[in-house]
Parts: sequence; structure tokens; C-alpha cells
Amino acid sequence: MQTVKYRYYYPIRRSLIPIIKSNRLQFFKKIVGNDEDETNFELSRKEFVIISTLFQTNIDHLLIYISLVFRYGGVFITVFHAFLQVCVGMPVYCLLTFMSSYTKSSFLKFFECIPILQGIGYTIGLLRFGTEIRNVMIASLSMIAIADILLHDKHVERIRQCMIGKHVQKSCLVMYPQKNHTMECPRGAKRKDIFFSTQFYFRSQVLQYNSTNLVCCKINGKLFGVSLCIWTLICCLSVFGMERIKKATVNIQIVFGCLLLSIAIYIVSFSNEDIQSVDAGTQIVFDRFEVN
Repeated sequence: MQTVKYRYYYPIRRSLIPIIKSNRLQFFKKIVGNDEDETNFELSRKEFVIISTLFQTNIDHLLIYISLVFRYGGVFITVFHAFLQVCVGMPVYCLLTFMSSYTKSSFLKFFECIPILQGIGYTIGLLRFGTEIRNVMIASLSMIAIADILLHDKHVERIRQCMIGKHVQKSCLVMYPQKNHTMECPRGAKRKDIFFSTQFYFRSQVLQYNSTNLVCCKINGKLFGVSLCIWTLICCLSVFGMERIKKATVNIQIVFGCLLLSIAIYIVSFSNEDIQSVDAGTQIVFDRFEVN
């Protein structure tokens, strides 16, 4: 049997894909500042929360889509996407549009009682249901992180426990909220990039996932409670409508607003007993917090 060897005079797609992936990863590393791995740097708490929330969207999904385009070509991916859109997406969209138009007619009076099932809102609500699930999850995580930062001062201690814990004692996370002290990496520890640090922190501290496996180990009570409150608010707005809720809760809003105003006045008036009025012309040195 004769063996035939092919000689390529131009780069083939199989050889280009690893190079493209490597260059693409370097590009993403430059975006997130991963080129600063070998130097010590810190982020403020606000920057830490923002970048961690943004990284909940996995970059791997973007890389997979771009890799498919490079592997099979842009024409094939475009035609395949158009085929799915025409054969699957358009019939579903037409069905939802028909249902929305049908609910506007006078055949069924029941839909007039529920605003979300009347008119084009029916179509938009179902088409964007997946997006709403993701938005509620991101909003819940953001509210939990902000409340954790405002209510607890031991944020750094929890992250230090993550860094020197038994599961990650050979790893040194390169980012943590800015504080007055710094922490040296253990001897022989491997440095981890920003993406790993943020993903590890959110999985172990916010989502309460296992530190070694990506499988959920238990239900996060705070995440479940906050998500339930947000979904309850969304359902109330969808079922009853803004006008009905406004008319039904106008008295409650007035009482609640007066209560918040009273609490704010009390906090401003009595929270700090050291605040004293000074005479006109008094020089205040802010760097030492002294009054001359």
C-alpha cells in the first residue's frame, strides 16, 4: 500500500486554531489586567464587586462561539443560525404574536384582568424569560455582595481563610479587597489569575459551592431569599399592573416614607455624639482630625 503525504503551502485550519486561541486568551488577559500577575496589586472593594459580578458571565462561552466560527467558517455558522432562526424561531415568534393579538380581542375577558397576558406583553415576557432569570440572578448576587460589604467588616478575613485554607494552601490568589495590611504568598505557592480568584470567591463565599468541585453542595439561603423577593415583586407587577399596585399601596407608601424619613433624621441627629458645633473662623486640620 502506497502512503501519500500531503504538503500544505498555506496554514491549514487545524494549525491555526491553537494559535488563534492563544492570541485570543492573551487579549482577554490584557483586558482583565492579568499581565500584572508577577507584581503585587490590590483592588478596592467597589472594583472587586464590579469585576466579580461581570465575571459571572463565563468567557468560555464567547471563546467557544468564536472557535466554532474559525473552525467551520463564518458562512456555515451564519447559514446554520439563519436556518434555526427561520425553522424554529420564526414559528414560535408567530405563535406568540398570534396569542398576543388574540388576547387583545373580546373573545376572552379573563386576559384583561392580567396585564402581562394582554397584548404584546405576552410575547415579550415569554421571549425574554431566560434573560429575566439571568438578570434576577445577577441582581440577587449584587444585592448580597453590597449588603455583605456594608454590614460586615471581616470581608478580608474571610478571603484570607480562603487563601490559606486546607483546600487551597498551595495557591495564592492575587486579588482581594484593599485593606491596610498585605499578605505574602506562602513559600512554593502557585499564583492564580484574576479570573480564577473572582470565580473561586463567588463560588465558595457567595454561592457557597464546594472549593474543589464545581457541584453545588447546599442551598444558599440568602440567595434563595433575595431571588424570591425579586421574583415576587416582578410577579406582582406583571399580574396586577403598576396602576393597581400604586392605587392599592398609596397609603402604605406614605406611611413607609414617613417612617424612613424619621429614621434618617434620628440617625443623622444622634448617631455621632462627638459632633459639635465650632465657632466661625476656627481652623480645622483634616489630616489629624483635630480642632485648633
